[in-house]
Amino acid sequence: MSTRNLGLLTTTAVAALAFGGLAGSALAAAAPNPPEAADKPAAKPAVRPMKSPTMPEMPQMPAMPAKPAAKDAADGADLKACGDGKCDVVVQDGDEIKLDDEFGIDPIGVDVHGSRVTFTLKNNAQHMVTVVDASQHATVHWNGLTLRPRMTDDGKVVVNLSHRDAGKKKPGKR
Repeated sequence: MSTRNLGLLTTTAVAALAFGGLAGSALAAAAPNPPEAADKPAAKPAVRPMKSPTMPEMPQMPAMPAKPAAKDAADGADLKACGDGKCDVVVQDGDEIKLDDEFGIDPIGVDVHGSRVTFTLKNNAQHMVTVVDASQHATVHWNGLTLRPRMTDDGKVVVNLSHRDAGKKKPGKR
């Protein structure tokens, strides 16, 4: 007898025992008890119903720390505080942020619509318009200028502005 036939025969025998055992116990449970066995309790089926496995309890995840409150602007709504190339101000739709002439940047146009902030940046040779979401920790870099808009808890848009040359003395200036 070949190994293949032996394997097939073995598999068939196992299947017959398994299904025969299930079918036999099911038939025995369904068969009426003979009159002399009326005094005895019915025989238990050979196959017990499967208990559903109990899932171990999932460990509790530690609570996430509360989101830190978005702080208000250090310079309030005073856009003139940005003239020196460093400020933290509340902006509104239609505002313009003017830097001192030494930075060589035209007034920065600001348009605010919800958390979306559009900055219009220009100098003598370049022009850029960029749109960022103030609720997503966005940062804009342009010609040494960095703009970081953010939302406060009460829905105001605050822009942190800094220029790489802020605080540096220019030659010939005192």
